Amino acid sequence: MKLRITLFVLIFGLFSNAGIVAQSGNNKGPVIPLQTNKSILFGTDKYISSQPLQNQRNIVICSAFNGWLYCVYSYFNPLVLEPAVTLLRSQDNGVTWSVILNGTLGFSHSIVTRLDILACGHDTANLKVFIGYCVFDSSTIRHTALVARYNGNTGHVEENIFNEDSWYIRDLALASDDLYPATNSNPYSIAVVYSKWNNSDSIVFLSSSNGGMSFNNQCHIASSSHYFDKVALTYGRSPSCNSGRYFAAWEEQDNANSTSGHIYTAHSEPNFNSPFTVPVLLDSLDVSTANKASNPVIACQNNGADNDSSNLTEVVLFEKYQPASQNFNIAGVYNKKATNSSNFRKFSLNASPNNIKQPDIAFNPYDSTFMVTWFDSAAQKLPYYIHDYNMTDPDAWDWLSGGYNDDNNLASPHPQVAIDFGKHAGVNVWSGQRETGNGAAMFDSPFTYYVGEPETGNDKTRLKVNIFPNPAAESATIEFDLPGTGNVKVDLVNSLGQTLTRITDTYCKAGRHRVKADLSMYPEGIYIVAVHANELFFFGKVAVGR
Repeated sequence: MKLRITLFVLIFGLFSNAGIVAQSGNNKGPVIPLQTNKSILFGTDKYISSQPLQNQRNIVICSAFNGWLYCVYSYFNPLVLEPAVTLLRSQDNGVTWSVILNGTLGFSHSIVTRLDILACGHDTANLKVFIGYCVFDSSTIRHTALVARYNGNTGHVEENIFNEDSWYIRDLALASDDLYPATNSNPYSIAVVYSKWNNSDSIVFLSSSNGGMSFNNQCHIASSSHYFDKVALTYGRSPSCNSGRYFAAWEEQDNANSTSGHIYTAHSEPNFNSPFTVPVLLDSLDVSTANKASNPVIACQNNGADNDSSNLTEVVLFEKYQPASQNFNIAGVYNKKATNSSNFRKFSLNASPNNIKQPDIAFNPYDSTFMVTWFDSAAQKLPYYIHDYNMTDPDAWDWLSGGYNDDNNLASPHPQVAIDFGKHAGVNVWSGQRETGNGAAMFDSPFTYYVGEPETGNDKTRLKVNIFPNPAAESATIEFDLPGTGNVKVDLVNSLGQTLTRITDTYCKAGRHRVKADLSMYPEGIYIVAVHANELFFFGKVAVGR
Protein backbone atom coordinates (compact mmCIF):
# COMPACT_ATOMS: atom_id res chain seq x y z
CA MET A 1 0.00 0.00 0.00
CA LYS A 2 1.17 3.55 -0.59
CA LEU A 3 -0.06 7.11 -0.37
CA ARG A 4 -0.46 9.02 -3.59
CA ILE A 5 -2.48 11.88 -5.00
CA THR A 6 -5.13 10.29 -7.20
CA LEU A 7 -7.86 11.31 -9.55
CA PHE A 8 -10.46 11.41 -6.79
CA VAL A 9 -8.89 14.47 -5.20
CA LEU A 10 -9.13 16.33 -8.46
CA ILE A 11 -12.50 14.96 -9.51
CA PHE A 12 -14.30 16.24 -6.48
CA GLY A 13 -12.10 19.29 -5.85
CA LEU A 14 -12.32 19.08 -2.08
CA PHE A 15 -8.62 19.11 -1.27
CA SER A 16 -5.71 20.28 -3.38
CA ASN A 17 -3.11 18.08 -1.68
CA ALA A 18 -5.04 15.16 -0.21
CA GLY A 19 -3.50 11.72 -0.07
CA ILE A 20 -5.39 8.51 -0.67
CA VAL A 21 -4.60 4.85 -0.23
CA ALA A 22 -4.03 2.97 -3.46
CA GLN A 23 -2.14 -0.04 -4.70
CA SER A 24 0.25 -0.18 -7.60
CA GLY A 25 0.95 -2.96 -10.03
CA ASN A 26 -1.28 -5.78 -11.17
CA ASN A 27 -4.34 -5.16 -9.01
CA LYS A 28 -7.35 -7.40 -9.36
CA GLY A 29 -10.84 -6.26 -10.31
CA PRO A 30 -12.91 -4.07 -8.02
CA VAL A 31 -14.59 -5.65 -5.03
CA ILE A 32 -17.81 -3.64 -5.40
CA PRO A 33 -18.48 -3.00 -9.09
CA LEU A 34 -21.35 -1.02 -10.53
CA GLN A 35 -21.74 -3.81 -13.04
CA THR A 36 -19.90 -7.09 -13.49
CA ASN A 37 -16.20 -6.47 -14.05
CA LYS A 38 -16.72 -2.70 -13.97
CA SER A 39 -14.89 -0.15 -11.89
CA ILE A 40 -16.97 1.84 -9.42
CA LEU A 41 -15.14 4.95 -10.57
CA PHE A 42 -17.10 4.95 -13.81
CA GLY A 43 -20.79 5.37 -14.48
CA THR A 44 -23.09 3.96 -17.13
CA ASP A 45 -21.99 4.22 -20.76
CA LYS A 46 -23.61 7.13 -22.57
CA TYR A 47 -24.55 7.42 -26.20
CA ILE A 48 -23.10 10.70 -27.39
CA SER A 49 -25.52 10.74 -30.33
CA SER A 50 -28.09 7.95 -30.45
CA GLN A 51 -28.49 7.53 -34.20
CA PRO A 52 -28.72 3.76 -34.86
CA LEU A 53 -28.68 4.16 -38.66
CA GLN A 54 -25.34 5.98 -38.60
CA ASN A 55 -22.13 3.96 -38.64
CA GLN A 56 -20.29 6.30 -36.25
CA ARG A 57 -16.50 5.99 -36.51
CA ASN A 58 -13.28 7.95 -35.90
CA ILE A 59 -14.62 9.28 -32.59
CA VAL A 60 -12.39 11.82 -30.85
CA ILE A 61 -12.92 14.17 -27.92
CA CYS A 62 -11.32 17.26 -26.40
CA SER A 63 -11.99 19.83 -23.70
CA ALA A 64 -12.05 23.61 -23.69
CA PHE A 65 -10.49 25.63 -20.88
CA ASN A 66 -13.89 25.97 -19.12
CA GLY A 67 -14.68 22.24 -19.14
CA TRP A 68 -16.94 22.21 -22.18
CA LEU A 69 -16.39 18.94 -24.04
CA TYR A 70 -16.35 18.68 -27.82
CA CYS A 71 -16.69 15.39 -29.70
CA VAL A 72 -16.65 14.72 -33.42
CA TYR A 73 -17.28 11.53 -35.37
CA SER A 74 -17.73 10.55 -39.02
CA TYR A 75 -20.31 8.44 -40.81
CA PHE A 76 -21.28 7.74 -44.41
CA ASN A 77 -24.45 9.38 -45.72
CA PRO A 78 -25.96 6.92 -48.23
CA LEU A 79 -28.46 9.46 -49.55
CA VAL A 80 -25.75 11.60 -51.16
CA LEU A 81 -22.97 8.99 -51.21
CA GLU A 82 -20.67 11.24 -49.20
CA PRO A 83 -18.96 11.08 -45.83
CA ALA A 84 -20.42 13.31 -43.12
CA VAL A 85 -19.31 14.53 -39.71
CA THR A 86 -21.17 15.46 -36.55
CA LEU A 87 -19.66 17.87 -34.00
CA LEU A 88 -21.27 17.88 -30.55
CA ARG A 89 -20.73 19.86 -27.36
CA SER A 90 -21.43 19.03 -23.73
CA GLN A 91 -21.60 21.81 -21.15
CA ASP A 92 -22.29 19.44 -18.23
CA ASN A 93 -19.25 17.14 -18.31
CA GLY A 94 -20.71 14.63 -20.73
CA VAL A 95 -24.15 14.13 -19.17
CA THR A 96 -25.93 15.65 -22.19
CA TRP A 97 -24.71 16.47 -25.68
CA SER A 98 -25.99 18.92 -28.30
CA VAL A 99 -25.22 18.90 -32.02
CA ILE A 100 -23.60 22.13 -33.21
CA LEU A 101 -22.51 20.91 -36.65
CA ASN A 102 -23.76 18.11 -38.87
CA GLY A 103 -23.13 17.84 -42.58
CA THR A 104 -21.39 16.18 -45.49
CA LEU A 105 -17.85 17.06 -46.52
CA GLY A 106 -18.38 17.39 -50.28
CA PHE A 107 -16.19 14.41 -51.19
CA SER A 108 -18.17 11.97 -53.35
CA HIS A 109 -17.40 8.25 -53.13
CA SER A 110 -15.02 8.88 -50.24
CA ILE A 111 -14.53 7.80 -46.67
CA VAL A 112 -13.02 9.55 -43.67
CA THR A 113 -10.00 7.60 -42.47
CA ARG A 114 -8.94 9.87 -39.61
CA LEU A 115 -10.26 12.69 -37.41
CA ASP A 116 -8.60 14.74 -34.70
CA ILE A 117 -9.89 17.66 -32.66
CA LEU A 118 -8.70 20.60 -30.52
CA ALA A 119 -10.64 23.19 -28.53
CA CYS A 120 -8.65 26.37 -27.91
CA GLY A 121 -9.22 29.79 -26.42
CA HIS A 122 -9.08 31.43 -23.03
CA ASP A 123 -12.55 32.97 -22.86
CA THR A 124 -15.96 31.56 -23.78
CA ALA A 125 -16.75 34.16 -26.42
CA ASN A 126 -13.65 33.31 -28.48
CA LEU A 127 -13.56 29.53 -28.33
CA LYS A 128 -12.24 27.88 -31.48
CA VAL A 129 -12.53 24.24 -32.46
CA PHE A 130 -10.01 22.78 -34.91
CA ILE A 131 -10.81 19.53 -36.71
CA GLY A 132 -8.29 17.62 -38.78
CA TYR A 133 -9.53 15.27 -41.50
CA CYS A 134 -8.01 12.56 -43.67
CA VAL A 135 -10.35 11.62 -46.55
CA PHE A 136 -9.81 8.85 -49.12
CA ASP A 137 -11.44 9.12 -52.56
CA SER A 138 -11.92 5.63 -53.94
CA SER A 139 -12.68 6.87 -57.46
CA THR A 140 -9.46 8.86 -57.91
CA ILE A 141 -7.38 6.87 -55.39
CA ARG A 142 -6.35 10.17 -53.85
CA HIS A 143 -6.16 11.29 -50.24
CA THR A 144 -6.93 14.70 -48.81
CA ALA A 145 -5.72 16.12 -45.52
CA LEU A 146 -7.31 19.29 -44.20
CA VAL A 147 -7.63 21.29 -40.99
CA ALA A 148 -10.63 23.54 -40.47
CA ARG A 149 -11.28 26.16 -37.80
CA TYR A 150 -14.80 26.38 -36.36
CA ASN A 151 -16.56 28.77 -34.00
CA GLY A 152 -16.77 26.93 -30.69
CA ASN A 153 -20.15 28.46 -29.85
CA THR A 154 -22.05 28.16 -33.13
CA GLY A 155 -20.18 25.37 -34.91
CA HIS A 156 -19.89 27.53 -38.04
CA VAL A 157 -16.80 26.95 -40.12
CA GLU A 158 -14.53 30.00 -40.17
CA GLU A 159 -11.73 28.88 -42.47
CA ASN A 160 -9.91 25.88 -43.87
CA ILE A 161 -6.40 26.69 -42.69
CA PHE A 162 -4.76 23.68 -44.35
CA ASN A 163 -5.75 21.60 -47.36
CA GLU A 164 -3.56 19.25 -49.34
CA ASP A 165 -4.39 16.33 -51.57
CA SER A 166 -1.94 13.69 -52.70
CA TRP A 167 -1.86 10.16 -53.96
CA TYR A 168 -0.92 9.02 -50.48
CA ILE A 169 -1.61 11.08 -47.39
CA ARG A 170 -1.92 8.36 -44.79
CA ASP A 171 -2.57 9.98 -41.42
CA LEU A 172 -2.54 13.22 -39.43
CA ALA A 173 -2.62 14.36 -35.81
CA LEU A 174 -3.19 17.70 -34.04
CA ALA A 175 -1.81 19.22 -30.84
CA SER A 176 -1.86 22.59 -29.09
CA ASP A 177 -0.10 24.51 -26.32
CA ASP A 178 -3.39 26.20 -25.30
CA LEU A 179 -3.14 25.32 -21.60
CA TYR A 180 0.50 26.48 -21.22
CA PRO A 181 1.29 28.64 -24.27
CA ALA A 182 4.79 28.42 -25.64
CA THR A 183 7.13 31.39 -25.78
CA ASN A 184 6.43 33.48 -28.91
CA SER A 185 2.97 32.02 -29.53
CA ASN A 186 0.12 34.55 -29.43
CA PRO A 187 -2.29 33.76 -27.91
CA TYR A 188 -1.43 30.06 -28.39
CA SER A 189 -0.09 27.74 -31.06
CA ILE A 190 -1.52 24.70 -32.78
CA ALA A 191 0.32 22.12 -34.87
CA VAL A 192 -0.38 19.29 -37.26
CA VAL A 193 1.83 16.40 -38.33
CA TYR A 194 0.99 14.17 -41.27
CA SER A 195 2.48 11.37 -43.33
CA LYS A 196 2.51 11.60 -47.14
CA TRP A 197 3.97 10.20 -50.34
CA ASN A 198 5.91 12.62 -52.52
CA ASN A 199 8.33 10.54 -54.63
CA SER A 200 9.47 9.33 -51.22
CA ASP A 201 7.60 9.06 -47.95
CA SER A 202 7.67 12.08 -45.65
CA ILE A 203 6.63 13.13 -42.17
CA VAL A 204 5.60 16.80 -42.39
CA PHE A 205 5.05 19.24 -39.50
CA LEU A 206 3.13 22.52 -39.62
CA SER A 207 2.69 24.98 -36.77
CA SER A 208 0.69 28.13 -36.20
CA SER A 209 1.99 30.77 -33.81
CA ASN A 210 -1.10 32.98 -34.15
CA GLY A 211 -3.89 31.05 -32.52
CA GLY A 212 -4.70 28.92 -35.54
CA MET A 213 -5.33 31.81 -37.92
CA SER A 214 -2.81 30.26 -40.33
CA PHE A 215 0.04 27.78 -40.42
CA ASN A 216 3.14 29.95 -40.70
CA ASN A 217 5.86 27.36 -40.15
CA GLN A 218 6.62 24.09 -41.92
CA CYS A 219 9.37 21.50 -41.72
CA HIS A 220 10.01 17.95 -42.85
CA ILE A 221 10.72 15.69 -39.88
CA ALA A 222 11.73 12.57 -41.77
CA SER A 223 11.96 11.08 -45.26
CA SER A 224 12.29 7.49 -46.36
CA SER A 225 11.94 5.17 -49.32
CA HIS A 226 9.87 2.98 -47.03
CA TYR A 227 6.22 3.39 -46.05
CA PHE A 228 5.13 5.90 -43.40
CA ASP A 229 1.67 5.47 -41.94
CA LYS A 230 0.31 6.28 -38.45
CA VAL A 231 1.46 9.48 -36.77
CA ALA A 232 0.96 10.99 -33.31
CA LEU A 233 1.63 14.46 -31.92
CA THR A 234 1.69 16.11 -28.50
CA TYR A 235 2.96 19.23 -26.77
CA GLY A 236 5.50 19.22 -23.94
CA ARG A 237 6.37 21.93 -21.45
CA SER A 238 7.79 22.37 -17.95
CA PRO A 239 9.36 25.35 -16.09
CA SER A 240 12.86 24.38 -17.15
CA CYS A 241 11.64 23.92 -20.73
CA ASN A 242 9.11 26.75 -20.86
CA SER A 243 9.71 27.65 -24.50
CA GLY A 244 7.62 24.56 -25.32
CA ARG A 245 8.18 21.79 -27.84
CA TYR A 246 6.06 19.59 -30.07
CA PHE A 247 6.81 15.86 -29.94
CA ALA A 248 5.91 13.49 -32.77
CA ALA A 249 5.90 9.71 -33.15
CA TRP A 250 5.29 7.68 -36.28
CA GLU A 251 5.53 4.23 -37.79
CA GLU A 252 7.65 3.19 -40.75
CA GLN A 253 6.88 -0.07 -42.55
CA ASP A 254 8.92 -1.94 -45.14
CA ASN A 255 6.14 -1.72 -47.73
CA ALA A 256 2.46 -0.92 -48.16
CA ASN A 257 1.43 -4.50 -47.35
CA SER A 258 3.25 -4.64 -44.01
CA THR A 259 1.21 -4.71 -40.82
CA SER A 260 4.07 -3.69 -38.56
CA GLY A 261 7.48 -2.07 -38.67
CA HIS A 262 9.50 0.53 -36.77
CA ILE A 263 8.49 3.36 -34.43
CA TYR A 264 10.36 6.68 -34.35
CA THR A 265 10.09 9.88 -32.35
CA ALA A 266 11.53 13.40 -32.65
CA HIS A 267 10.71 16.85 -31.31
CA SER A 268 11.09 20.51 -32.21
CA GLU A 269 14.13 22.06 -30.54
CA PRO A 270 14.58 24.50 -28.90
CA ASN A 271 11.12 25.99 -29.48
CA PHE A 272 7.67 24.96 -30.61
CA ASN A 273 8.32 26.13 -34.19
CA SER A 274 11.97 25.01 -34.48
CA PRO A 275 13.33 22.27 -36.72
CA PHE A 276 13.00 18.73 -35.38
CA THR A 277 15.73 16.65 -33.80
CA VAL A 278 17.22 13.56 -35.41
CA PRO A 279 14.60 10.78 -35.15
CA VAL A 280 15.14 8.13 -32.48
CA LEU A 281 14.29 4.49 -33.20
CA LEU A 282 12.20 3.14 -30.31
CA ASP A 283 11.20 -0.44 -31.07
CA SER A 284 14.84 -1.59 -31.15
CA LEU A 285 15.04 -1.18 -27.34
CA ASP A 286 13.55 -4.68 -27.14
CA VAL A 287 14.77 -7.41 -29.49
CA SER A 288 11.35 -9.07 -29.39
CA THR A 289 9.73 -5.84 -30.60
CA ALA A 290 12.19 -4.76 -33.31
CA ASN A 291 10.42 -4.24 -36.64
CA LYS A 292 7.21 -5.68 -35.18
CA ALA A 293 5.67 -2.38 -34.04
CA SER A 294 2.73 -0.26 -35.21
CA ASN A 295 0.12 2.32 -34.20
CA PRO A 296 2.12 4.71 -31.97
CA VAL A 297 0.53 7.13 -29.49
CA ILE A 298 2.40 9.78 -27.52
CA ALA A 299 2.00 12.05 -24.49
CA CYS A 300 4.32 14.50 -22.79
CA GLN A 301 4.38 16.24 -19.48
CA ASN A 302 2.76 19.62 -19.99
CA ASN A 303 2.31 21.69 -16.84
CA GLY A 304 3.96 23.98 -14.32
CA ALA A 305 6.30 21.42 -12.74
CA ASP A 306 9.63 19.85 -13.60
CA ASN A 307 10.06 16.13 -13.13
CA ASP A 308 12.73 14.82 -10.78
CA SER A 309 15.24 15.01 -13.64
CA SER A 310 14.68 18.78 -13.95
CA ASN A 311 13.09 18.23 -17.34
CA LEU A 312 9.89 16.82 -18.79
CA THR A 313 8.76 13.24 -19.39
CA GLU A 314 7.77 11.75 -22.74
CA VAL A 315 5.91 8.43 -23.04
CA VAL A 316 5.26 6.52 -26.28
CA LEU A 317 3.06 3.43 -26.55
CA PHE A 318 2.66 1.20 -29.58
CA GLU A 319 1.36 -2.19 -30.60
CA LYS A 320 3.86 -5.01 -30.90
CA TYR A 321 3.13 -8.11 -32.94
CA GLN A 322 3.86 -11.49 -31.33
CA PRO A 323 4.40 -14.05 -34.12
CA ALA A 324 4.20 -17.09 -31.84
CA SER A 325 0.65 -16.32 -30.73
CA GLN A 326 -0.24 -14.16 -33.75
CA ASN A 327 -1.53 -11.61 -31.26
CA PHE A 328 -0.69 -8.05 -30.37
CA ASN A 329 0.37 -6.58 -27.07
CA ILE A 330 1.38 -3.07 -26.03
CA ALA A 331 4.95 -1.87 -25.60
CA GLY A 332 5.97 1.34 -23.88
CA VAL A 333 9.04 3.55 -23.69
CA TYR A 334 9.73 6.73 -21.72
CA ASN A 335 12.33 9.48 -21.49
CA LYS A 336 12.60 11.72 -18.41
CA LYS A 337 14.95 14.15 -20.18
CA ALA A 338 12.89 14.40 -23.30
CA THR A 339 14.20 17.77 -24.50
CA ASN A 340 17.92 17.03 -24.41
CA SER A 341 18.41 13.26 -24.36
CA SER A 342 17.62 10.28 -26.56
CA ASN A 343 17.92 7.92 -23.59
CA PHE A 344 14.60 6.10 -23.81
CA ARG A 345 13.83 3.17 -21.54
CA LYS A 346 11.27 0.47 -22.04
CA PHE A 347 8.59 -0.55 -19.54
CA SER A 348 5.88 -3.20 -19.31
CA LEU A 349 2.32 -2.02 -19.29
CA ASN A 350 0.36 -5.25 -19.40
CA ALA A 351 1.37 -8.90 -19.17
CA SER A 352 -1.95 -10.29 -20.42
CA PRO A 353 -1.73 -13.07 -23.03
CA ASN A 354 -4.85 -11.61 -24.65
CA ASN A 355 -4.84 -9.77 -27.95
CA ILE A 356 -4.18 -6.23 -26.63
CA LYS A 357 -4.21 -3.36 -29.13
CA GLN A 358 -5.37 0.17 -29.98
CA PRO A 359 -3.68 2.02 -27.09
CA ASP A 360 -4.19 5.67 -26.28
CA ILE A 361 -2.49 7.97 -23.77
CA ALA A 362 -2.91 11.50 -22.42
CA PHE A 363 -1.23 13.57 -19.74
CA ASN A 364 -3.18 15.02 -16.81
CA PRO A 365 -1.47 18.34 -15.94
CA TYR A 366 -3.44 18.72 -12.71
CA ASP A 367 -2.06 15.68 -10.89
CA SER A 368 0.97 15.03 -13.17
CA THR A 369 -0.10 11.56 -14.28
CA PHE A 370 -0.20 9.73 -17.58
CA MET A 371 -3.60 8.19 -18.34
CA VAL A 372 -3.72 5.08 -20.55
CA THR A 373 -6.43 2.97 -22.14
CA TRP A 374 -6.49 0.20 -24.74
CA PHE A 375 -8.67 -2.54 -26.24
CA ASP A 376 -8.48 -6.01 -24.72
CA SER A 377 -10.13 -7.85 -27.61
CA ALA A 378 -10.32 -11.24 -25.86
CA ALA A 379 -11.94 -9.90 -22.70
CA GLN A 380 -13.90 -7.26 -24.67
CA LYS A 381 -12.78 -4.64 -22.14
CA LEU A 382 -11.34 -1.12 -22.21
CA PRO A 383 -8.99 -0.84 -19.18
CA TYR A 384 -7.83 2.41 -17.61
CA TYR A 385 -4.45 2.89 -15.89
CA ILE A 386 -2.45 5.86 -14.61
CA HIS A 387 1.19 6.51 -13.63
CA ASP A 388 3.04 9.42 -12.08
CA TYR A 389 5.17 11.61 -14.37
CA ASN A 390 8.42 10.63 -12.65
CA MET A 391 7.78 7.05 -13.80
CA THR A 392 8.61 5.78 -10.32
CA ASP A 393 8.66 2.00 -10.70
CA PRO A 394 7.79 2.27 -14.42
CA ASP A 395 6.31 -1.24 -14.64
CA ALA A 396 3.78 -0.58 -11.85
CA TRP A 397 0.81 1.34 -13.23
CA ASP A 398 -2.10 2.17 -10.94
CA TRP A 399 -5.24 0.34 -11.94
CA LEU A 400 -8.45 2.41 -12.08
CA SER A 401 -10.66 0.14 -14.16
CA GLY A 402 -10.32 -3.30 -15.67
CA GLY A 403 -12.98 -2.29 -18.18
CA TYR A 404 -15.06 0.86 -18.00
CA ASN A 405 -17.28 -0.16 -20.92
CA ASP A 406 -20.62 -1.79 -20.10
CA ASP A 407 -21.32 -3.41 -23.46
CA ASN A 408 -18.96 -6.26 -24.29
CA ASN A 409 -19.82 -6.22 -27.98
CA LEU A 410 -16.74 -4.48 -29.38
CA ALA A 411 -15.10 -4.93 -32.76
CA SER A 412 -12.76 -2.01 -33.34
CA PRO A 413 -13.47 0.55 -30.60
CA HIS A 414 -10.28 2.62 -30.86
CA PRO A 415 -10.74 4.00 -27.32
CA GLN A 416 -9.49 7.49 -26.59
CA VAL A 417 -8.62 9.16 -23.30
CA ALA A 418 -8.39 12.94 -22.99
CA ILE A 419 -8.22 15.48 -20.19
CA ASP A 420 -11.33 17.35 -19.02
CA PHE A 421 -10.14 20.82 -17.99
CA GLY A 422 -13.29 21.36 -15.95
CA LYS A 423 -13.11 18.21 -13.81
CA HIS A 424 -9.29 17.94 -13.92
CA ALA A 425 -9.63 14.27 -14.81
CA GLY A 426 -9.85 11.95 -17.80
CA VAL A 427 -12.71 11.40 -20.22
CA ASN A 428 -13.13 8.41 -22.50
CA VAL A 429 -14.80 7.86 -25.87
CA TRP A 430 -14.89 4.83 -28.14
CA SER A 431 -16.85 3.24 -30.97
CA GLY A 432 -19.38 0.77 -29.60
CA GLN A 433 -20.80 -1.97 -31.78
CA ARG A 434 -24.52 -2.17 -32.50
CA GLU A 435 -26.22 -5.45 -33.43
CA THR A 436 -26.45 -4.18 -37.00
CA GLY A 437 -22.68 -3.72 -37.11
CA ASN A 438 -22.91 0.06 -37.04
CA GLY A 439 -20.59 1.92 -34.72
CA ALA A 440 -21.97 4.01 -31.86
CA ALA A 441 -20.14 6.98 -30.33
CA MET A 442 -19.88 6.18 -26.60
CA PHE A 443 -18.76 8.22 -23.59
CA ASP A 444 -17.76 7.51 -20.00
CA SER A 445 -15.47 9.07 -17.41
CA PRO A 446 -14.26 8.48 -13.85
CA PHE A 447 -16.54 11.23 -12.52
CA THR A 448 -19.81 10.67 -14.43
CA TYR A 449 -21.43 8.74 -11.58
CA TYR A 450 -20.85 11.59 -9.17
CA VAL A 451 -21.94 14.63 -11.17
CA GLY A 452 -25.12 14.83 -9.10
CA GLU A 453 -27.38 13.67 -11.92
CA PRO A 454 -28.84 10.15 -12.01
CA GLU A 455 -27.55 7.84 -14.69
CA THR A 456 -30.19 6.80 -17.23
CA GLY A 457 -32.07 3.74 -16.06
CA ASN A 458 -30.64 3.74 -12.55
CA ASP A 459 -33.29 5.76 -10.68
CA LYS A 460 -35.32 2.78 -9.55
CA THR A 461 -32.32 0.98 -8.13
CA ARG A 462 -30.70 3.79 -6.19
CA LEU A 463 -31.03 4.27 -2.45
CA LYS A 464 -31.47 7.70 -0.93
CA VAL A 465 -28.45 8.20 1.30
CA ASN A 466 -26.96 11.16 3.17
CA ILE A 467 -23.42 11.30 4.59
CA PHE A 468 -22.60 13.89 7.25
CA PRO A 469 -20.49 15.65 8.23
CA ASN A 470 -18.72 15.74 4.91
CA PRO A 471 -15.80 16.47 5.00
CA ALA A 472 -15.35 14.43 8.17
CA ALA A 473 -12.46 14.28 10.64
CA GLU A 474 -12.82 11.20 12.84
CA SER A 475 -16.24 9.75 11.95
CA ALA A 476 -19.22 10.20 9.63
CA THR A 477 -22.88 9.23 9.89
CA ILE A 478 -24.49 7.41 6.98
CA GLU A 479 -28.25 7.89 6.86
CA PHE A 480 -30.44 5.96 4.42
CA ASP A 481 -34.14 5.46 3.75
CA LEU A 482 -35.03 1.80 3.19
CA PRO A 483 -38.30 1.31 1.25
CA GLY A 484 -38.73 -2.26 2.48
CA THR A 485 -37.24 -4.81 4.84
CA GLY A 486 -33.99 -6.47 3.93
CA ASN A 487 -30.34 -7.01 4.67
CA VAL A 488 -28.14 -3.92 4.43
CA LYS A 489 -24.39 -3.89 3.85
CA VAL A 490 -22.35 -0.69 4.11
CA ASP A 491 -18.69 -0.69 3.04
CA LEU A 492 -15.90 1.86 2.99
CA VAL A 493 -13.99 1.50 -0.27
CA ASN A 494 -10.77 3.00 -1.65
CA SER A 495 -10.19 4.44 -5.13
CA LEU A 496 -9.54 1.03 -6.68
CA GLY A 497 -12.80 -0.43 -5.43
CA GLN A 498 -11.12 -2.42 -2.67
CA THR A 499 -13.07 -2.73 0.57
CA LEU A 500 -11.26 -1.19 3.54
CA THR A 501 -13.87 -2.11 6.13
CA ARG A 502 -17.45 -3.31 6.37
CA ILE A 503 -19.26 -0.71 8.44
CA THR A 504 -22.39 -2.78 8.93
CA ASP A 505 -24.07 -5.98 7.74
CA THR A 506 -27.49 -6.24 9.33
CA TYR A 507 -31.19 -6.87 8.74
CA CYS A 508 -33.29 -3.67 8.73
CA LYS A 509 -36.98 -2.87 8.59
CA ALA A 510 -38.41 -0.27 6.25
CA GLY A 511 -37.72 3.31 7.27
CA ARG A 512 -34.82 5.62 8.08
CA HIS A 513 -31.63 4.19 9.55
CA ARG A 514 -28.25 5.57 10.60
CA VAL A 515 -24.85 3.92 10.98
CA LYS A 516 -21.56 5.52 12.04
CA ALA A 517 -18.29 5.03 10.18
CA ASP A 518 -15.03 5.25 12.13
CA LEU A 519 -12.59 7.16 9.87
CA SER A 520 -9.90 7.89 12.45
CA MET A 521 -7.46 5.28 11.09
CA TYR A 522 -7.53 6.49 7.48
CA PRO A 523 -5.34 9.20 5.92
CA GLU A 524 -6.83 12.37 4.50
CA GLY A 525 -8.39 11.85 1.11
CA ILE A 526 -11.57 10.86 -0.69
CA TYR A 527 -13.24 7.51 -0.03
CA ILE A 528 -16.34 5.78 -1.35
CA VAL A 529 -19.29 4.67 0.78
CA ALA A 530 -21.09 1.71 -0.82
CA VAL A 531 -24.53 0.75 0.46
CA HIS A 532 -26.34 -2.38 -0.75
CA ALA A 533 -29.86 -3.34 0.27
CA ASN A 534 -31.51 -6.14 -1.70
CA GLU A 535 -31.43 -4.91 -5.32
CA LEU A 536 -30.87 -1.29 -4.31
CA PHE A 537 -27.49 0.38 -4.18
CA PHE A 538 -25.72 3.66 -3.48
CA PHE A 539 -22.19 4.83 -4.17
CA GLY A 540 -21.17 8.17 -2.68
CA LYS A 541 -18.07 9.95 -1.50
CA VAL A 542 -16.81 11.03 1.87
CA ALA A 543 -13.84 13.33 2.34
CA VAL A 544 -11.54 12.77 5.29
CA GLY A 545 -9.81 15.97 6.36
CA ARG A 546 -8.20 17.03 9.61
